[in-house]
Amino acid sequence: MHDPGSPGGVEIEIVPASDSLRSNDGRWLKQVGSLLADLRRNEIEIRKEITPAEGKKGGAEAIILALGSSGAITAAVTIFRAWLSRSEDRSIKVKGRVGDREVELVVTGRNISEQTLQMALGLGKG
Repeated sequence: MHDPGSPGGVEIEIVPASDSLRSNDGRWLKQVGSLLADLRRNEIEIRKEITPAEGKKGGAEAIILALGSSGAITAAVTIFRAWLSRSEDRSIKVKGRVGDREVELVVTGRNISEQTLQMALGLGKG
């Protein structure tokens, strides 16, 4: 999702996932909290958006990162790589928009790179 407020800036949604822990498991929530704290420490803007679920209280929570510069993308990739390397069962789904096209990429400790993320989000050339 390109951020019109900053030249070349981009917003992405991330969905951390685990093959071994449920999304509402306290241990998993602590691990995701650690990821978000690392991102915030590196001055990456994070916001959470709630999409209401019909007939239920609350709803689905989306984690949105504002990556306003190539330095922010580099920092995010470094943090993602470190967080993913702590356990082989982790992954992060990255969603964004390039023009009118939705982009979705699942990153693991083995396939994440700054170049891959920039190419997926239409920010770099192959």
